[in-house]
Amino acid sequence: MIKEHNKIYKYRKEIDGFRAFAVISVIINHINNGILPSGYLGVDIFFVISGYVITLSLSKKKNINFQKFINNFYTKRIKRILPPLAFVVLVNSIIISFFRSDVSGSLKTGMASLFGVSNFALFWASKDYFAETTLLNPFTHTWSLGVEEQFYFLFPFIIWITGFSRKNQNSSRNFFLLIMTLGIFSVVNFIFLYSTNQPAAYFLMPFRFWEIATGCIAFLVNSKKYLWIEKVKRIPSSVILLLIIVCMLLPVSSGAILTISIVILSGLLICTLKERTLIYNLFANKRLIYIGLLSYSLYLWHWPIITISLWTIGIHWWSIPFQITLILIMAMFSYHVIERPFKDEASHLKNINKVSFAVLITCISLAFNYLLDKAFHSYLYLGSSKQKSSDLVSNKSKECKSKYQFLFVGDSHAGVFKKVSKKYRCKNNLFFKFITRGATPYPIVNYTNSFRNIKDNKINNQIIQQNIFDNEFPIKDEGIVIINLRAPFYFYDSIGISKYIKNKYYKLDTNVNISQKDAFKNWLIRLENLIQSNSQTEFVLMSPYPDFEKLYPNEICVIETFRPFLNKNCNSKSNRSSQIKRHSKYITNIKNITAQHANANYLDVFSILCPNTKNFCESNNNNSLERLYTNDNHPSKAGVTLIMDKLIDLNHTNIKN
Repeated sequence: MIKEHNKIYKYRKEIDGFRAFAVISVIINHINNGILPSGYLGVDIFFVISGYVITLSLSKKKNINFQKFINNFYTKRIKRILPPLAFVVLVNSIIISFFRSDVSGSLKTGMASLFGVSNFALFWASKDYFAETTLLNPFTHTWSLGVEEQFYFLFPFIIWITGFSRKNQNSSRNFFLLIMTLGIFSVVNFIFLYSTNQPAAYFLMPFRFWEIATGCIAFLVNSKKYLWIEKVKRIPSSVILLLIIVCMLLPVSSGAILTISIVILSGLLICTLKERTLIYNLFANKRLIYIGLLSYSLYLWHWPIITISLWTIGIHWWSIPFQITLILIMAMFSYHVIERPFKDEASHLKNINKVSFAVLITCISLAFNYLLDKAFHSYLYLGSSKQKSSDLVSNKSKECKSKYQFLFVGDSHAGVFKKVSKKYRCKNNLFFKFITRGATPYPIVNYTNSFRNIKDNKINNQIIQQNIFDNEFPIKDEGIVIINLRAPFYFYDSIGISKYIKNKYYKLDTNVNISQKDAFKNWLIRLENLIQSNSQTEFVLMSPYPDFEKLYPNEICVIETFRPFLNKNCNSKSNRSSQIKRHSKYITNIKNITAQHANANYLDVFSILCPNTKNFCESNNNNSLERLYTNDNHPSKAGVTLIMDKLIDLNHTNIKN
């Protein structure tokens, strides 16, 4: 019926060659994603290979004692994963502290990685509207290790329950059925969440389980001689590898489809690699096998070196050879001095000593990270700039006679005016009030997305409403109400990282779904009703701010002795006419409302930050080093100052009186 292949249980050197292909793809993508836009999918290849190799490893030996089986399984994982990781976290936590004034987020990610939960840390950080960009965190890449470690925590129980490790009758079939069932459940949820909660689909193990499970299934399928399997194995491996390369050349906008494709193709390639074929000979090349053996250390070191380069000299055509050489040197050192001695069964060190030493190294790394975060980082920092990337300042100021009230209402786009409230408070006899919540527009909108569930949304809406109720709107001659929000985030197409966030909308006080178009229509009706019902109050409605695809935070965009060149992403440009076209419907509706109501004015902040004399909007002021933005959509103190000057001019007569 079914015949086992003895060959399938032997070490397959070509798999290490495939590992090399995967890690090279990832490194190319991270150095320059223009060359290989979806080269990051090499991580998904790692997942498939891990599933195959771990199943191969456990199939070689019959295990009768559960305690001994679990002990051996986790001992191998600890020896393999922890020592190189702890070394990388320790060294790079110290190095990054020399070049960043605020390293808390990075250090916490590094510490989380040592517990195998950095994917959770990064997932929760993705829910923080003002969290540091993952592109500049030297430990972002450890999320994939978290996924694997969490899989390894669950996997031995699956193996034992199905009888696969004990070589019970029908154990392979039981294992196949269970891993296939869990894999299908995982991939269905991955597909669903990719469009509704992308950070969860990306970072969390339950929605990546199917990828490692594919490798397990590839091993089981490859060990059988069914007719249909033999037909699949006849597919030329060169065709499959070509399709994998094509996937990596495609844009990231097709992320879900590409991920599924690359996982399936990787499983197929593992099954179709045959001796004396072109691709087998390529992957069995000694140099490529060596890179495959280095792949874990290469993966660990490449991202910190790239990130620290971004914080210092940058990445340029002339620097890339040196950076690649450094990645190779550190990976070789890590592999030969740390990784190999720990995992080598022939080593003179006993298992118990290896595990104890691995735990000791991890504890030392944790202790150093904690002390750096809490006490010593400021002594290491070499830069002259001590500013935090958030660019936020306190609203507290000395006492002064403030007569005219500026009440800002809305989300963080209204909240940015806190940055200059101290400057204008006494200078212009202004009294500032802020009723703002991040990602909470006013009038309120019921919506959910990957950052926010319906409960969070309702709580924020209630806080806004209560604050509005507790703080009466100023009447004419006593102040104005300024309403501002990030309109494209809620009502039309965002750009930058926000374009991957999909909102769902509901009728107020119900859970009935409505379209984005209807949500916008209802919001306009509530806005107009608000203005009509408060006829004694002056309102100012602002246009959206220009926004940008990619913009690095302030801290990395300051010239320092260790940073003689600024990254191109320190000054982003965007076509003005394209942006105007995106915002046109919103602006037209806002203008119509202000035209119909005497107590409402329109302020074109878009043209303040991006004058109509220019063809391109710029994040920096007149192509200088002065930043008008802190990130891709929030104006900096300098940008807000330009807007505030116009706002005061608009209300100059009332303020003077």
